[in-house]
Amino acid sequence: MSIGKFGQWVKLTATNKAGVVILETSNLRVDFDIRDIKGYTRAKFDIYNLATKTIGLLSNGEVYISLDVALHDDEPVNLVSSMFVSNVIEEMDVPNSVTSLFCTSSIKQEALDVDVSVIVNNPTLKNKLEALKVASGFTGRFIYKYFPKGVLDATTPKPRSKQEGTLLECLIKLSYEGFDFYTQGKNIVLSYRPDFENMKDTDLFINEEAVVLDTKNMRQNPRLGPATLSVVSNLDTRIQPTVILDVSNLLTAAPDVSEISLQQAREILKDKVAGFDRYRIYQVQHKGSNFTKDWNTSATATSPSKGKKMATNNWFT
Repeated sequence: MSIGKFGQWVKLTATNKAGVVILETSNLRVDFDIRDIKGYTRAKFDIYNLATKTIGLLSNGEVYISLDVALHDDEPVNLVSSMFVSNVIEEMDVPNSVTSLFCTSSIKQEALDVDVSVIVNNPTLKNKLEALKVASGFTGRFIYKYFPKGVLDATTPKPRSKQEGTLLECLIKLSYEGFDFYTQGKNIVLSYRPDFENMKDTDLFINEEAVVLDTKNMRQNPRLGPATLSVVSNLDTRIQPTVILDVSNLLTAAPDVSEISLQQAREILKDKVAGFDRYRIYQVQHKGSNFTKDWNTSATATSPSKGKKMATNNWFT
């Protein structure tokens, strides 16, 4: 089948608080760097040779960015939406003018930065989280993933709990109870971190549909360490934090560990660490452009291993 349209296509749309479109372009050069990491999503968009008036509109008031991407004849896919522009910088790179938009998830501005103070009766983990949601005015959903049965509703000896600070600060404190949290669209996803002992009580490696990695789509050899996996693929919008990666179809991998651990590399590669082919993603970077060769997704993922705090096979490294 021949390719009718060749190249990397990017459409950036900027709207104001009222939803009015300030800028929509698929012709100007746009470079993007999006980081889906713990806490909230960050992004930087570089737009070349914008009109002075448009730069002024982007620099004033509340502005939100959405980005759609496509490769060759593929259908366009939304990569991010409603990213809040927190800062705008224009620089000259003769003969070009480059406007950089520094963005965060809109949830940070709307909810995570909101100060809260709430007393929670019967302070189970879920009760504390839901009370914080109401107190902060967060209008999206908390999505709970991979929590073993009973963890969210487990009771504590204390009849009350006081939660105080910004919503972000409170979630960070609560995350020590064994979960990571991320902003995705209008929602906050809370992903439990199973250990080797309770992994079988979750649906992390059984029922959850996985993204199956293909060697042909890799930009470089995946790198395996004790219970960790790093991959760089062609831009793939399916790869997001909390998603499961299935590496059973990968033909090659390289060890990324110390000298002592390299002695065990053969077993690591053979068994995909602790015998699993499935890894939970915990951070992602999407980087691309409609002008340069950049068009890749980098992800780091983990798989449960023996030991509650860290792998024991490289203790002295």
